[in-house]
Amino acid sequence: MTELRNELAGTSQNLSTRADTLSTKNRMVEKENEGLKNNIVVKEKEIRNLVERLKASSEREAKLEAEIDELRTKMIKKEQKANEVNADQKARLEASFSYLIENLKADHETALRL
Repeated sequence: MTELRNELAGTSQNLSTRADTLSTKNRMVEKENEGLKNNIVVKEKEIRNLVERLKASSEREAKLEAEIDELRTKMIKKEQKANEVNADQKARLEASFSYLIENLKADHETALRL
């Protein structure tokens, strides 16, 4: 009987030790799970922030593209206006030179007659 009591006490001690070990492991797993949950929350916030930044970046890119198109249109219009002014000035200069040459020819002919 004493032998059975000793065996029972040993088994009881062994089971108690295993229960403590399992309890400790369980607490460690729970802490790890809690850490993982916190990490998930942080990562979800990071993802939301990245999505918002991406959206803002896309909107900014679209706005810049619109500004570039507007600037290109203005530049083309200015170039067209400058080309028109240059063509007009060229035509006036050609007419002025033509008039000057005709006058010089006439003056030269008049001088030759004298």
